[in-house]
Amino acid sequence: MNFLRIPKFAAAKTSSLALVTLPKPLHPTLAELQRHPKPTSVRKILAMTATPGGPLIRPDDIGGKSAWQLLLRENKLELVFDDFAIAPGTTLTTENRAQTVKAKVPSPYVTAGLTAAWVYCGTGPLEHLELSRKQGLRGFIPRTEATTTWTSVGLDKVTARIAGLRLTDENRTIADVAARHPTKVALPWILRLVENGADLKAARKALEHRYRVVGREQARKTLTKAAALIG
Repeated sequence: MNFLRIPKFAAAKTSSLALVTLPKPLHPTLAELQRHPKPTSVRKILAMTATPGGPLIRPDDIGGKSAWQLLLRENKLELVFDDFAIAPGTTLTTENRAQTVKAKVPSPYVTAGLTAAWVYCGTGPLEHLELSRKQGLRGFIPRTEATTTWTSVGLDKVTARIAGLRLTDENRTIADVAARHPTKVALPWILRLVENGADLKAARKALEHRYRVVGREQARKTLTKAAALIG
């Protein structure tokens, strides 16, 4: 009977390969998260990987969409917008909120209305996008139930930029919110914007100087009520 002889160098190479150990995955897997369904804090999980978005947590930061959704269901994460979330108790800055919206605003649109108000001083998750573009400009028009768009005159003069996001300045935001939403919806946001540093008098004056405004009478009513509450 003939036996196959394995050369010594081949055997040595095989044994050396057996000693090689694979590195641990960079992110926790869904199976690992399910084996530990009640961590004391999501920060223990996040400590296993880098989070380049700062306090903002995306699926790739914690092992993928399944793990991310699991943490949302178990209230270990709180949704901010789209695929951005935070650990419970996290405080977001205006720049953080702007970062979550930026990728969803196509050129030449500018974030406006309630979405701009949310970027400036919002809390809780964002569910709807309001976008405006300069009258006469053409571009991709988002057509979804979660997006409202309109055109505006003189938009360039009232546009600010935060963390790369183009949005209406606070005074224009007040006017747009007042004009396009019922008083009971608009008023809390207007008061919050004023607390954040917006100038209600300047917003009312700018509203009257605009040539054409959809909802001007509605805006006047809401802004008058806001002024009475502020005193």
